[in-house]
Amino acid sequence: MQMGVTWLAILQVTAIRAAPHVLTACGPAILFYVHKGGAFLQIKVRLFATLREGRGKEIVLELGDSPIVQDVIDTLKIKSEDISILLKNGRDTSRNQALSEGDTLSIFPPVGGG
Repeated sequence: MQMGVTWLAILQVTAIRAAPHVLTACGPAILFYVHKGGAFLQIKVRLFATLREGRGKEIVLELGDSPIVQDVIDTLKIKSEDISILLKNGRDTSRNQALSEGDTLSIFPPVGGG
């Protein structure tokens, strides 16, 4: 593989969108590779409730260049107002928190009811 090449391996994809240096896909069992040079970091993303629609329940992202939580949100095209709780490895986190190899990011939408 050449440095700087964006590629991905996907199983059971329902939709794919591509843009320069970013590739996104929707569906279960997705393995992303977004690469702009440098080393890959593997991050597991767990989505809950309405955030699963068109994205799946669990996604493994491989990101490079010192990713932060906001990079994952942007890659998955999740709107800010659709996020209520962010957990990194089971603990409360912020959008500007750095991610490391093997981290698990859980994203929850606002909960309504009455």
